[in-house]
Amino acid sequence: MRPFLTSHDTAEQFLVYMLRPGSEPLGGTVPIKNRKDVIRRFERLRPPGDMSSPFRHITLSLPEEYIADKQIWLEIAQTAIKALGLDPMRMPWIAVRHTDSNCDHIHIGICLCDFTGRIHRISSPEARCEKAHAYLCDMLGLPAPGYFDPTAPPRLDPVTPERRLTSEQARLLHTDLQHVFRHSQPESLPELDRALSSRPGEFRAEITPNKSGRPSFAFTNPESTIRGGELGKAWWPKFLNARLSFARALRRLRHNLGLDHLTQILTQPHMEKLLENLIKVTDQARIARRFADNLRADQDYGRERRGSAFLAEPVGSPGRSTTDAWGTASHPDATPDGFADSVSGTADSDDFGNGGTAGRPESGNRDPERRSAETGKETGSRLVAPEPAHGLTMGALIARACEAARRGTPGWRIRPLVKSRGVAVAFHDRSAALAGVGGAEIVKAGAAAEMFSNEYNAIFKDNEAGEPALDEEAKLGLGA
Repeated sequence: MRPFLTSHDTAEQFLVYMLRPGSEPLGGTVPIKNRKDVIRRFERLRPPGDMSSPFRHITLSLPEEYIADKQIWLEIAQTAIKALGLDPMRMPWIAVRHTDSNCDHIHIGICLCDFTGRIHRISSPEARCEKAHAYLCDMLGLPAPGYFDPTAPPRLDPVTPERRLTSEQARLLHTDLQHVFRHSQPESLPELDRALSSRPGEFRAEITPNKSGRPSFAFTNPESTIRGGELGKAWWPKFLNARLSFARALRRLRHNLGLDHLTQILTQPHMEKLLENLIKVTDQARIARRFADNLRADQDYGRERRGSAFLAEPVGSPGRSTTDAWGTASHPDATPDGFADSVSGTADSDDFGNGGTAGRPESGNRDPERRSAETGKETGSRLVAPEPAHGLTMGALIARACEAARRGTPGWRIRPLVKSRGVAVAFHDRSAALAGVGGAEIVKAGAAAEMFSNEYNAIFKDNEAGEPALDEEAKLGLGA
């Protein structure tokens, strides 16, 4: 539907073709009696003087699947004349329809001198034709045309009109340019020249003066030389230089953002699994480093480093009481899975039950203060808190919590709660749970917390059958 505009010096040059046999007159402001009469009338309306090309021939075509009736075609013709900056009621013009082609189209002949003798000119014909095309498509409900917008930001694949790609060499050059800017994205003329020379067209790019003496891009191969402007406004020198600068900015941006690494991750077929494993490994490594920094070796319970936590070794055998090198007796009810069933904590103990500043006894018998700690009686001027009812070390609780979290959830964080003799676990879905000797309690509901609670309680049922639950006083740390 884009108006196709041509100029003529005489009326006979276009009216003979327009009024050929088989054409259907539609109307206008000049009577259509026969071809000779119309030619004579147009020549009499020629403007005085030596004006060159006073006549215009306009062609309008509908898509192949559309057909318009006579009245609609007349409205389309008048709208196109208005879009070119002319008044259809004052200008001499005629419109005829041709039906011998594969699409419905009309031809308009118009004289640039109106009935009062005033001469009119069509300024910026290409821009006016593009504007008329967009307006006609909007009026008829046709798809909006795509045209290069010089005011828009640069694009690597600008719009090139089909009418500019009529020759084989022009189409080949356009294909090579599109491929180069999409994949190589050259930043300068030498890079553009190298990229084009490796394409099927074998074009070489250089800047040479055009017919007007202005510098322009010339693309040459053994068969032809094509100026950038011949492909359309998008390939004019200033817009092509802007596209090269845009490609340079994109390359710097990719370097700063590290998009190459992101692309490698996003193009993997199992990207979600990779990210899930990455989160899990990162969290476990961070927790392992935290425990390695904070947990110290305790010979009372023979702890050793296994994976990301410290597991306790069995102390003595079930039913017997043994004395270690520090003189601390192990509880006779040690669990068979290797988790010691006693805690050697005093009022001077550190966060994980290790002896404090009061020192450790050298003999195998407990000192009076430690015996008082079991009964909660006063010794001297201070009150020593009784040992907790459960017998798991903080390291053993953390180890079980880590094991339960590792089994069921991809991302989690753990924090020891020294006063309450437990651990708090936060998960990736913002849920949380509190784990102690009596089991796990959900603090903030969520799927991950529920899964952790089930896993943790299952571990406890397997390892601590018959173990007394942690009372509320122990949870709040009042007994510490």
